[in-house]
Amino acid sequence: FRRVLFRSGTGGPWQLAPDSNDTYRATASATWAPGTMLAVQASGRDVPAFTGTFVVPPALVYENARADLMAAIAGADDVVLTWRPIDAEEIWVGVQSGTAQVSCSFKGQDGMGTIPGAALATLPASGRTISSVANNSNQLQLGNWWVNLIAQSRAQLTDGSVL
Repeated sequence: FRRVLFRSGTGGPWQLAPDSNDTYRATASATWAPGTMLAVQASGRDVPAFTGTFVVPPALVYENARADLMAAIAGADDVVLTWRPIDAEEIWVGVQSGTAQVSCSFKGQDGMGTIPGAALATLPASGRTISSVANNSNQLQLGNWWVNLIAQSRAQLTDGSVL
């Protein structure tokens, strides 16, 4: 792409440049309210020009206590996650230890999901961490190209701390 512009409501546009992986990301200072429709316009180059829209997901708030959650991911039993149901296409959860990772996806409206203990058992037991985001996306096919437009909100706990 030669340039990518983001627009939301009357705000913007914000022009983005690719990172070292040829991914275009809005900066941390560019935040939008949940439910905001974002429009993207790219002028094209190797990938054809395109326009697309996607919606910013609401905040993802887990109801699990941090200590309970950290103890659960350290074991090899199923881990049940609960969150306030939200209008998000996907809740992504990853548990990582070193370079190994287990990823699970759930629907935002479900309000709960389970990380299988059998999957956790494939990870080294020490140094496990967990991360999660809520995603809304739009995938565009442009000839032989696929473009993924993704808006994410980071997970937090009921005390407001980041997961």
